[in-house]
Amino acid sequence: MSESTEPRNFVYLGQRYSSDGHRYVAVAVLNAAGDTIEKEQHYSFKKAYEYAIGCVYAGAEFGDKNCVGLDCGSFREEWKDTGRVIEWKAKDEEARARVALAKREQDAKGSTELESIMAPLQRVYARMNARGDHLGCSALEQAVVRMLRRKPKQP
Repeated sequence: MSESTEPRNFVYLGQRYSSDGHRYVAVAVLNAAGDTIEKEQHYSFKKAYEYAIGCVYAGAEFGDKNCVGLDCGSFREEWKDTGRVIEWKAKDEEARARVALAKREQDAKGSTELESIMAPLQRVYARMNARGDHLGCSALEQAVVRMLRRKPKQP
């Protein structure tokens, strides 16, 4: 049996980042009259919505645990409480900064993996270079480039 939903206006609050590392979208569902925030709800982040933080949208249906049509909202007005809007924008910026930091950390981890893969080749290259084996160094460089350009083997 599926949960029932009802159409409600909502205020887009932006992105949030949970303590366990998941990114989600925050919205404030308004009461039936559309003038009071009834509850704040969070949904899995599937894509970046083209909504402005602190603006009221219509077009979604909300239940106790789910939402339908969140990506089909249409602009109605700006939320009147600018203090709350500033707070929501600050939380969104914090979430975006955490996502960017996590991406930079992941990118740095990838370069560490590459360095560990290349370390044995670097030692061989250094030994050949110390012996003055310039042809060997050149051959190793070309072999590495050929390997990079080769299509990976399927497991």
